[in-house]
Amino acid sequence: MKANMASQTAVVVAAGTVITSREPRFQNLVTESARRFAQDFVRAARPGSMLPALIEQRWFRNVMSLVQSVTIPGLFRHHILRKAFIERQARLSLQEGIRSFVVVGAGFDSLALRLAPEFPGVQFVELDHPATQRVKRRALGSFPENLRFESVDLGSELPTPEVATPALTIVEGVLMYIPLETVEKILRHIGQSQGALIFTFMERLTVGRIGFYNQTWLADLWLKRKSEPFKWDASQTEIEAILVEAGFTRIEFWNSEKYHAAFGHGDGLARGETICIART
Repeated sequence: MKANMASQTAVVVAAGTVITSREPRFQNLVTESARRFAQDFVRAARPGSMLPALIEQRWFRNVMSLVQSVTIPGLFRHHILRKAFIERQARLSLQEGIRSFVVVGAGFDSLALRLAPEFPGVQFVELDHPATQRVKRRALGSFPENLRFESVDLGSELPTPEVATPALTIVEGVLMYIPLETVEKILRHIGQSQGALIFTFMERLTVGRIGFYNQTWLADLWLKRKSEPFKWDASQTEIEAILVEAGFTRIEFWNSEKYHAAFGHGDGLARGETICIART
């Protein structure tokens, strides 16, 4: 991403959350508070733009569906299901008694913001690039007392928040933008210091072709122009080897087809982003 600009991918995900929340089949997966947060973040990221008003219009949502069909078909719906599955797993960890909840590369996601008031005894931390975080904090104004923000440039720094353990760390839709050698350092650090981890990665499609299985060259071009290209992919076997070396012992994988199906959805969605749940 560009040094002084909020993540463009984060803006797309937030706009997509609002758009998909209007679809009857997905409305029950986006809470009203999640939709409002997404709207606020889009407004803050695009001050003076028509985008916040446009995404409320049906014709514009139809245009965006067309854009998806020629870039990454079903991307917004995929994001909703990915987030719903991660939230389900996060709530299970909170019920099991974790003391800290860390979101690395939070972007314009609202999970920590929504969970913090529900779990006042848990310490919540969001870490992200300063440019994206400035926009997010400007949109919020105020936030729960048990949530704090820390700036980090994942391209050159390790996420090292001081938190109570046991902790859960979530890294959603982030690691594929960072060089693999840096990712390995991040995973080792989390395994040594914090414990449970939920993250996503791109499963390998073909050598030299990184992305969603149904991603087109137009999506590749857009990501490159925004300085946010995918930098690596891997097989589950390769990821498991890295995690075992990092100290994780209980590892499970949910590929996109599996967690899409968990919510009763199948064809027509972006595929290829796997969720990994690992514990020390």
